[in-house]
Amino acid sequence: MEWLHYIGRRYTPESFIAEARQHGVARRVPAWALGTVKWGEKVWLAQWKGSKGVVTVAEGKEPEEKRFAKGRAEIFASFTVDRVSIEDPEVRAKLLEELSQEGKVTATSGAAPTMVRRKCGYYIQGGCASVTASLEEIAEKARRLSGGRKFHVALFGPLANIVTPPKEVMAPFSQGLIKWGPGDAEASARELVEILEHKVVWKTLPSPKPVA
Repeated sequence: MEWLHYIGRRYTPESFIAEARQHGVARRVPAWALGTVKWGEKVWLAQWKGSKGVVTVAEGKEPEEKRFAKGRAEIFASFTVDRVSIEDPEVRAKLLEELSQEGKVTATSGAAPTMVRRKCGYYIQGGCASVTASLEEIAEKARRLSGGRKFHVALFGPLANIVTPPKEVMAPFSQGLIKWGPGDAEASARELVEILEHKVVWKTLPSPKPVA
């Protein structure tokens, strides 16, 4: 399967590509999305350009929960999913323990906390663990181990398939992942990444905590 995902307005395709060439692609998505995507699947990156249809708001819903009819989007690059993070330390620790007991952790690597600054915010990355479990299995375990508590996830991967100039398409709007077509999945790495802190910019960039 291939997917479509939108970047925020703080970026232009050029600034996003420049940043991704330096750090790779990292995209926070709703936790439910982790159970739908597979290792090595391609995610097309796009920028939303506006709806040509009617904006619909479900009865009783707040405006921020509105769903757009199809509108213009510009696809400018892609990445393949080869690393993920569960941004809840307790859930991540329990998940790694369970996967280790099942023999599905093949290697672990520690690392000094490293801050990665982006136009959309920053995150502090620690170590990682190579795993053989599918993302569907990881998502199911994380949901169970969270006890119903909400948590964030992020998808990581190398930048690829730069489209110059960006290709205009008609697509719906979503803050998550949109199914975009069939594709062949092949992941060179399957890693759970430790994210110690992740802040997303809304109005102003928060001051990060010191990194030891």
